[in-house]
Amino acid sequence: MKKSAIVLFCLMCLQTRAQIVTYSINRNINCTDTVRPFSSNIRSYGISIDGEGQLLSDSAFIRVVLVDNNDNEWLIYERNSLYATEESHQFQDAAFETAALNNITPSSIIVTLCDATFCLSRIKNNRTSIDSHQVSAISNAVFLEKNLQIVDRINAKLSAHKKAWRADTTFLSNLKYRDKKAMFGNELPNLQGWDYYAYGYYSPLNDDTPQASDNIVKEFDWRTRHGSQNSGSYYYNPDGSGWIPRWRYGQGANECWAFSVLYSVESIVNLYFNRQINDELSVQNLISCIDGVEWNNGYFPHKALDYAITNGIVDDNCLGYRSWYIRPCEDMCENPTERVFINGRSHTFSGEINVKTNLITKGPLVAQLWPWSHAMSMVGFGIVKAGDPILYGNFNAGTDNDFVVEEDSPDIGKPYYIFKQSYATYGYDNSHFSIL
Repeated sequence: MKKSAIVLFCLMCLQTRAQIVTYSINRNINCTDTVRPFSSNIRSYGISIDGEGQLLSDSAFIRVVLVDNNDNEWLIYERNSLYATEESHQFQDAAFETAALNNITPSSIIVTLCDATFCLSRIKNNRTSIDSHQVSAISNAVFLEKNLQIVDRINAKLSAHKKAWRADTTFLSNLKYRDKKAMFGNELPNLQGWDYYAYGYYSPLNDDTPQASDNIVKEFDWRTRHGSQNSGSYYYNPDGSGWIPRWRYGQGANECWAFSVLYSVESIVNLYFNRQINDELSVQNLISCIDGVEWNNGYFPHKALDYAITNGIVDDNCLGYRSWYIRPCEDMCENPTERVFINGRSHTFSGEINVKTNLITKGPLVAQLWPWSHAMSMVGFGIVKAGDPILYGNFNAGTDNDFVVEEDSPDIGKPYYIFKQSYATYGYDNSHFSIL
């Protein structure tokens, strides 16, 4: 509470001395729209808005973004059904990332809606000079406070709906809007809380996944096959999770297409040789050496697989990874210690039986999550059961009790899939997602 009070006090002090220019908009918006109230020479040290939004479904969301004359973007306001406390919400002085700005020239405000209506009442521009050090401190403090508030609201909604997962601040939720957008190929979808997912079995509020089929084994996980997590087993892997080599680093930009292939190939190398080789291959080899790829614009996993068929993937020491920076392919060493080729690839269409069968018979799969155009390495599956742990007590400060899937959870009996993730670590299992 002390941190929150300090933030509010600082903002109140700024407002009392501020030169606020108010633009009366009063525009009802029913689809994506752009508002351009600013003159070409206006400067800004902070933007906030007043308005009212109404969410019309469990997948509804509202997003309001500020754009400056250099096409930089900041999130002003976002609301979706997962962390909304009521369907209709009237608000004042919303400024998620725009409470303090460093003397920018605002250009426009973009409103994006999904199953929602929105009325933009007023835009307020703070033209009072703020020291650049204060800008960063105020902006980060407000952002952190808002993130924590969203986590609390999501967990309250998940608990009320007896969902089998819980939220926390994560690598994704801690990214500012422009960086988060870059992770998804410069087109940020409605993530429906996935950016806050930390524990349990993720699914959106309106999940309609059918019950798991009885025509195939209920659970399978390459992290535990053949006793590979037991220290007394011949197949024990002290440097990873069963047949899955250790998690080394995660993507820095929109590079999941390369990481998903790399992590699957590393696991299949172990299975092919029937022992824990744990080759550490170069994801930078894929990012840098496939012709025509822009390092931060994303690409296709099947193109990375084709490259591995034709050229192989060298070891990580030959061409190391640099987050947010493209290394030229010419940086690759002349004599790599390893170069791993694959014989071919096949396309596995969706469908529970088809996916599970291929995972068992062919090893970890390169899988793409269509709603978010995100690719990961699939390593296992299971079925949600009552009593499954969601969050272990004492993992976070103030969490004294274990949280488990409740007996009447709507997620019980549904299949979930386990992925080796390509983001930075968080949660009590810092390398794998479980998604319905």
